[in-house]
Amino acid sequence: HVLCDIESNKLNLCFEAITGNHPPKPNEKCCEVVKHANLPCFCRYKSVLPALGINPANAFALPHKCGLKTPPECRVI
Repeated sequence: HVLCDIESNKLNLCFEAITGNHPPKPNEKCCEVVKHANLPCFCRYKSVLPALGINPANAFALPHKCGLKTPPECRVI
């Protein structure tokens, strides 16, 4: 299963960083996943992320935490 150039099994590498209220900083493996992801595409799914157990605010903070520019689609208002 691939969503926005992210294989679902690779999303697990970021699991700790995108769930919960006080996530740890993403590790190198997670940032590799983020770097190869189609972020504007991924961010259009923000309404379904909570159903997958993903905290959208955490998920959309990942690009910045990994030293990437956060696309406008990923801004949580």
